[in-house]
Amino acid sequence: NFLNKIGHFKSFTIFNMWRCSSITSLPNKLDNLTFLTTLDV
Repeated sequence: NFLNKIGHFKSFTIFNMWRCSSITSLPNKLDNLTFLTTLDV
């Protein structure tokens, strides 16, 4: 399913970004997360 692939890709990207940005602070992570969420709208 195309939508399932997009959903899996998004969660995978968010997880990778979260893991790779462990050096940065928590507020930065939250900002990135909100930015990704706004892309959905």
